[in-house]
Amino acid sequence: MTRKRRVLITGATGFLGRRLVSAIYRDYDELLLLVRKESLARAKRLFNNISNCKFIVGDLTDSEILDDESDLRLINNSPFDVIHMAALYSLEVSDHLAYINNVAGTQHLLHLLEQCSQCMVFYHISTIAVSGDFKGVFYESDLDCGQSWSNPYARTKFVAEELVRSWQHQVTKVIIRPGIVVGDSQSGDFDKIDGPYYLLDRMRQLCHNRGMRLLSKLIWIVPFPYDPKASLPLITVDDVVSGVQQIVALPPHNHLLTFHLTGESSGVPVSLFLNDMLRFFKLTPRIIPIGRNTPLIGRFVSLIGLPEKALDYLFQSCRYDQANVKKYLPNLQCKRYADFSKRMFSKFLL
Repeated sequence: MTRKRRVLITGATGFLGRRLVSAIYRDYDELLLLVRKESLARAKRLFNNISNCKFIVGDLTDSEILDDESDLRLINNSPFDVIHMAALYSLEVSDHLAYINNVAGTQHLLHLLEQCSQCMVFYHISTIAVSGDFKGVFYESDLDCGQSWSNPYARTKFVAEELVRSWQHQVTKVIIRPGIVVGDSQSGDFDKIDGPYYLLDRMRQLCHNRGMRLLSKLIWIVPFPYDPKASLPLITVDDVVSGVQQIVALPPHNHLLTFHLTGESSGVPVSLFLNDMLRFFKLTPRIIPIGRNTPLIGRFVSLIGLPEKALDYLFQSCRYDQANVKKYLPNLQCKRYADFSKRMFSKFLL
């Protein structure tokens, strides 16, 4: 593989970012990692063995971004690409924090790059959450389809992607939308309890309760809020890294490209995931679906300890087109759910 020019990376110390940096550093002459002052020591520990890394101290939530204005000359002294991964992800984040980090942060970065004549390609790491409550097939070229969003993270990532798409700077733009990113396919390692991990963690806690385990042996059926037609676009973090690495290696195009990195094309049926979870914890009841508008659903969700917004995953009726992935990334082989689910669940052994 021919080494590319330089790349400016945001979000390098995050769950995806640190793995991506370790995967692509040999593909570039120079990596410029934009990190906050309070994260600098950690970044240096993470990447101390990568000789072609340089650290630029700055904060995307600050309109000026750079702590040292002279770093702008360093960034722009020869052609470079940008991989923008920095974002605040949490289903329970406040509107204000989500906006400052995901929208204003992206806006500030675009403004900074407008001062850079050498910026060539802008890779924006978005999310399939921009599809919100859309039902049907969501194409890679789609964005605003009249959908709504139940949490600030999804809503602000939608706005951030709108900003990138409408940006008039003369650069090539590429949008990458990962699916629900889970832990490493080999180790099962993940960063925090979120997404489907809410269910696994709460089930582990319930199974520690002796009374609940005894009760589970006495009942045959458990009503549970989910749509039997719903599926989860699960993809392991190492497959996302592989996909991004292959995308940034593509020759530049003269038009915007969007990629859905969502693992298996049909997604993982929610019913399969829930029943696998019960089997893993050696629970015998059979789950039957109940609707989201069922009376007292709020109390049920509270009883089992789930954030109500996590229910969105269980009623996910959107399907994600992968035409560009199939066309441009023919060598991307994502792991099947059957290949990584046991390692994913094993992190929650009793």
